[in-house]
This record gives sequence, structure tokens and C-alpha cells, in this order.
Amino acid sequence: MHPHACTRSPRQHPHLNALPHRIAPRCPGRWAKAFALIDRKGTVLTWGHPGCGGDSTWAETGEPRWRRTDLPSKRRDRHKRDFAKVAWGEASLGGSSEEVQDILRNVKQIQSSERGFAAILEDGGVVSWGWAGDLNGIEDQLHDVEHLEASAAAFAALRADGQVLCWGPQSMGGDASAVQHQLKEVQQVCASNWAFAARRRDGSVVTWGDADLGGDSSQVQEQLRGVTCLKATAWAFAAIREDGSVVTWGDAMRGGDSSRVQAQLRSVQQIAATANAFAAILADETVVTWGDQDSGGDSAAVRTELRHVQHIAASNGAFAALRSDGSVVTWGDADYGGDSGDVQDQLRHVQQIEATDGAFAAIAGIGVVTWGFAPSGGDCRRIQKQLMAL
Repeated sequence: MHPHACTRSPRQHPHLNALPHRIAPRCPGRWAKAFALIDRKGTVLTWGHPGCGGDSTWAETGEPRWRRTDLPSKRRDRHKRDFAKVAWGEASLGGSSEEVQDILRNVKQIQSSERGFAAILEDGGVVSWGWAGDLNGIEDQLHDVEHLEASAAAFAALRADGQVLCWGPQSMGGDASAVQHQLKEVQQVCASNWAFAARRRDGSVVTWGDADLGGDSSQVQEQLRGVTCLKATAWAFAAIREDGSVVTWGDAMRGGDSSRVQAQLRSVQQIAATANAFAAILADETVVTWGDQDSGGDSAAVRTELRHVQHIAASNGAFAALRSDGSVVTWGDADYGGDSGDVQDQLRHVQQIEATDGAFAAIAGIGVVTWGFAPSGGDCRRIQKQLMAL
């Protein structure tokens, strides 16, 4: 198992790996405002906010600005592939990677904060651009990095030896010096907007960052044993334990207090999070929610429909649940995709759902279906002809 993977892995539709196309938020994280669809040939189509990655064309010609360069290099082993990454969008928010473009080769992972990016290279080193903060003199220690996480403006790098290194504003988790001696044998790092939580090999949890927003877990520390998976809203954390129970901390109104539903949180298999609420899939494939009611914390209106749920996607203010029959159930803030009524008749035989901060996109039987806030990808009409041609 990969060091940062949850032992209770999210469920996926059985045919997901066979999809001819895959959808992904253009910049993973709570700040994504655009989608990218990639087909098996490497063709990329984007839509959403043009200043945040939604327009990847040189002009209104539909020609992709991102050109795939994964053909075998003549100067390298024929079995190796050379992957290059190109950034586009608002330059001040990381849309320009010109200064580091020469070394953005063989990239293993890209992680976004609110205004910057960091990437893991093939050799385990890290490159950052945009407003990604000062590396605080830890450049020489950023080697053998296997995973990156980001709060609103700070980054945490998990190395192969289980150590964690951080940089960025202290108020957002960029300084872990107070707990650095505990950050050993770490297997997963999770981030809210203001803090980080690390799950260690022995199932214990270490936290740092804003004390009121998840950085201080002292009140529940005795319960944080046998933890197998961590999840976060923008303001709070939730931990799944080996017995399927859940422990929460952070902002009480935004997911940090699960006492109202604690008795129902048994045999939890997966947790999804909006910016202010959590949703948990239980072993019987039903769903329990808590946190801010307007952001998906109240699912009473759709409770009878939340059966046979396999996967839950989340925008910043709403949830979308994929059921085993390929249908979709949504709830939460309508402006963030919580109301899929206008496209419900198209949401049949759905195989994949992804979300930006305010919209959803699904690969359904008829093709790509979108809903939610249009500037965040809820409207894909601009490239409808290209999508139909795939």
C-alpha cells in the first residue's frame, strides 16, 4: 500500500478504470475553478473559469495549449517516458510556470494551494511556483518526497522515510517545529485551510497549525488511536478508526463536532468533505452527514435516496453521491451544485463524478454532464462540440 493511502479506500464504480475519458479538477484542491477532460490519446479539453485554467487554448480555435510530450525520448531508455507539465491561467495564482519550466519534467504529483503550486519530480525533489511561500531553508531536505499536501498557503511534504517537512505561513501550518520530533513514520498527511494532521504508522495522529481550526487535537488525543484515514473540511478534521468509528476536531460548526450523529457513525468506509461539512458512507452503503447545514451537513431532504452509495464527490458547498445503479443524488447549496434538477434526466449510467469549488462534472451514458456554478465549470457549452466528438 502506498504510504499516504487510507486503509479504507474510497469506493469506485466498477467500470471506472475502463473509461475512454477521465475528468479531473484543473488544480486539485478546494480552489479548483475549472475542469480538464483527458482522453486515452492524451487530448485535453478544459472549461470553467478562464483565469483559473478553464481556457487552455492559444485562441478561440479549440487547439490545446497543453501539448503532451510523453513520447519515448531518443536520448533516454526507450521504455521510459518524458512527461512535461505546462501551466496556464492567472499568473499571480500560479498560472505561469515559466521560471521553472525547464525542470518541470517527469513530474509525479502537482499540489495546489490557494495561490501557488508545488510539484514532485521523478528524483523526489520539489519545485514550487506562484505564491508558494519561502522554503525556509529546507531545500536540501526536500528529497525522496512521495506526497504533497497544502493548506490555503502552506505546504507539507511527506518523504519516503516517513518524515514531514513544511513551509509557508506559520498561521496556516507552515511551521511544524513544535511537533517535528513527532513527525516520524508518517503514512498520511491531510490539510484543512489552516492546519495539518499527520497519521503515523502506529495509528496515532499529530496536528499543527491554527489551534482553533484543527491544529490542536489535544481534546481528542486519547481517542486518536488506531486511525486508518484522515479527511478535512476547510476548518476541521475527521479521522476514521480501525473499528469504523469517527473522531472529529476543529471548528465545531464546520465539521469539528460530530456529537449529533456520533451514534450513527459506525462501520464508516469513506468520508467526503465540502468546505464546511462531512459526509460518511457506511458499510451498508447509506450516508451520514454533519457540519454546516447549508453546505451539505443536512441531508434529510434526500435521506431516502441515499442508498447503495458507492462514492461521494464534494464541491465547497455541496455533495454528489454516485449510486450502484449509476444514478446521482445531490444536496447542499444549490449555487455550488447541490441542485442537479435541471440535468437529472441526463444523470444515468454515470461512471465518474468530479468537482471544482462550485460545480460538478459527470461522465454519464450520454457523455459529459455538468451542473453548479457556471464560472467554476458548471457550464461546458463552450466546448460541447469538442466533447461530442470524443
